[in-house]
Amino acid sequence: MAAAEIRHYAVLVVAVLCGIYLLLHVLVRPKTLWLSATYAAFVLVFFQFGEITDALANRGAGQQLEMLGFGCVLLAALAAAAVLGVHAGFHRFLLVFATFSLAVPVYEIASVLARTDAPPSSEQAYELKGNTIWSGTPVRKPNIYWIVADSYPGRTVLQDDFHFDNQKFYRALSKRGFYVAHASHASYSTTMLSVSSTLEMETLYESGEDSSVLTVDDGQHAPVRTKRNRLDTIAGNNRSVAFLKQLGYRYVHFEGITYQATRCRGFEDVCLSGTPPRLSELESVLLAKTPLQQLGFFENDTPPEPSRWKKRERSESGTGIPELAAGIANLPTDRPYFLYAHIFSPHGPHSNDALCNRISKRRMRKRIDFTNQLQCVNIQLTELVDQITRDAPDAIIIISSDHGPRLSVFGFQSIFDHSPAQIREHLSILNAIRVPPACRAHLQPDLSPINTLRLVFACLGDHQPRFNKDRHFIAAWPKHRDYGKIREVELR
Repeated sequence: MAAAEIRHYAVLVVAVLCGIYLLLHVLVRPKTLWLSATYAAFVLVFFQFGEITDALANRGAGQQLEMLGFGCVLLAALAAAAVLGVHAGFHRFLLVFATFSLAVPVYEIASVLARTDAPPSSEQAYELKGNTIWSGTPVRKPNIYWIVADSYPGRTVLQDDFHFDNQKFYRALSKRGFYVAHASHASYSTTMLSVSSTLEMETLYESGEDSSVLTVDDGQHAPVRTKRNRLDTIAGNNRSVAFLKQLGYRYVHFEGITYQATRCRGFEDVCLSGTPPRLSELESVLLAKTPLQQLGFFENDTPPEPSRWKKRERSESGTGIPELAAGIANLPTDRPYFLYAHIFSPHGPHSNDALCNRISKRRMRKRIDFTNQLQCVNIQLTELVDQITRDAPDAIIIISSDHGPRLSVFGFQSIFDHSPAQIREHLSILNAIRVPPACRAHLQPDLSPINTLRLVFACLGDHQPRFNKDRHFIAAWPKHRDYGKIREVELR
């Protein structure tokens, strides 16, 4: 970017920092240099937030540990500066330290400018010619929609665990040309691994591995083996998108705002948002280098309603599906596109009743609220499908989930102690797919997510799909006692 694009931000920051210091000086009237030293230490650590949290993240820390680590560094710096700041020698040390600190960004800028071995793009890493997924030659190129309804369970779990009959929705999908794979189960039980494996069309982690121990990113294309790579994979830097882009497809990414991992990260051709952004992409990047965004300031969405529980569900509709429909209606139609949309619903917090009215306050009836939210999702997904098929009759549409609801699973329970019923609740998912009639012969009731897009590519090439063996894994999510551990399971 040009310097002019960020110059006014730099001037504003310097002006604000100087103004705050002058105000503090007037209020406190210090007789020694401790205030300026402490303030300097605060500013230094404050703007190192991104570097500190990135360093912790690269060592497997979750978001809470990242914030805790930053807080510890900040408190230590403030304490040291307050004690030592009374000495003029410490003041001079800070000035020398600040001067030499400029060497770090200067070196980084020079390294980037001098670099000639840039890592390959996903298109280079996944060449269309000679791939092992499909023939590489398309017979048809319809629009492809992959809509993920987070935590939407399969038929058996809905019947046995929630005592809910979902046949009305299944019939509505069948009437619209969908095949519902009632025996489908997620390959992994967490979003990060499930979505990544679906897009890469491969098993990513084996039983006994630890996904929280991050491998070193050597600058090469290493999908999903680091936290940053997993996020990039979900955002569009993956095998599926790479193949489709080489065929002339656009990649459209819908960010539902409520789940950070599914936000747009620059790999998409078109970014659709669940709410109108208040900040530009550049402003979001700059704020991410400070704690302000993490602490809830300058949110890149509409303000939450004045209720504690609604802070994670901020789209006006409560589900994000109507916002997705509005975005799809305005997409360009000059060439085909692949759209991935992650809907953070029927996952909690549950903000709608069965008729999609917003719930005014939280209730503690988890399973009733879950099925009410699910019925709202059913209504809105049916309307969305009607809109898509009206505008693109030949479209391939996948409506699936990343994992089950997991409402009977608790953080204190080891993943190695889960019962067969809990394992089913982890992995049983909705998986419905609409393909052209010529491709329906390849559909099967136990179609797994890592094979769903393999089937789509086989449909594009009009040949037999090259399926992987179905395997299923339980993985603990952040804050769980077993976070990072992987356990392969057999479904019973």
